[in-house]
This record gives sequence, structure tokens and C-alpha cells, in this order.
Amino acid sequence: MTGDRNPGIDLNDGEDQSGPLKGVFVANATTSLILLVDVKTDSAATLPVIMKQLSPLRKRGLLTHIDSSRTIQGPITVVATGNTNFDTIYEAKDRFVFFDAPLDHQWREDNPTDAKLYNKDNSYYASVSFEKAIWKPSFRGDLSDEQITKIKEQVRGAHTKGLEVRYWDTPGWPAGEKIWAQLWKEGVDVLNVDDLKRAKVFLGKQS
Repeated sequence: MTGDRNPGIDLNDGEDQSGPLKGVFVANATTSLILLVDVKTDSAATLPVIMKQLSPLRKRGLLTHIDSSRTIQGPITVVATGNTNFDTIYEAKDRFVFFDAPLDHQWREDNPTDAKLYNKDNSYYASVSFEKAIWKPSFRGDLSDEQITKIKEQVRGAHTKGLEVRYWDTPGWPAGEKIWAQLWKEGVDVLNVDDLKRAKVFLGKQS
């Protein structure tokens, strides 16, 4: 799709297109597509292979990357999650893959020391299992004041570092929509859902 939107680019061999590159979204060509790569195998063996496969896109300027401590946005932003080893991303000389930081490390005063490492120069998302971080809501989707406060603090901590917030393992029906509404209200950036049809209706009501 990026090739169709940027006809001057040959992903195999050719000259780069002059001028700003267009993203895959017709309605907003400047919006970057987030490619979330969930590494399930050994990170040390897998991540270098992924980076090698992505290198043609990087050479053509299609990937968001870091250049002299500046983030250069491309039509595609690659975020690695799952078993991804942070050190591989952090130590990369050419950084075009970003980390999915642990959201539950971002907000408390007694944060683990590694929390200071995560920022917008090496990470894109800050994510955590909703059930792990907030625990289960009631059957109807009601959250306690303590749970809502924890969400607010996690969102604040991640946003302070320039990271987008993503909760996965969110409840499904019947509590799902009420939880989505609460997360949306508190500024969560990404709703991780399984029921895409119901999520589409929900998001349509928010715009």
C-alpha cells in the first residue's frame, strides 16, 4: 500500500521519492500506520531477523526512525512487543524499531529503576494486561475508585514520557463497552479488543 501511495519508491531497487511520503490512510496521509510485532520466540534470535526484513523499508524512508536524537516520522512505525528484549532496541545504532514499554512500571514513586530508561526515543507504547494491572471489574463493568485512580496515574506516567497507553486483555461482553468508555475517558490511546464490530460501533459514538 505504501508503494501505491508513493509511486516514486521502488522497494527493491530504485530512487526515493522526493518530497514528503504519504501514509496508507487516505483520509489523513500524515498518520503513521503502527505495525505491532508480537515476538513469541527468543528475542535475541528473532529481532535481528525482523530488522533485516524491514531494512528495505528503512532504506526507502518509510519507517519512523531516530536521527541524531530526533524522531523522524515515516508512513509506518514499527513497535516490538511480546518477548522483545529492550537492550536490542536500546543499543541499535540505527533505531527504527521501538519498544512496547511496561505500563505498570511508569507511574509509582517506587518504580523499578528500569522505568527511567523508557521514553519516546526508544519506545512508542506503554502497555500492560488490564487484568494484571487493574484486576477484574464487576460483571457489569463497574470499576472502584482505587482502580480508576490507578488507570489515571498509569496514563499520566506514560504520557509524561511521551508514550501512548495501551491496555490488552480487556474484558469482553457484557462489561467490555463500559470499560472501554472508562479507558477512553481517562485518555487511554489504544483500545485492544477482540470484538471489532462492537468496537467500531463504540468508536463511532465517541467521534
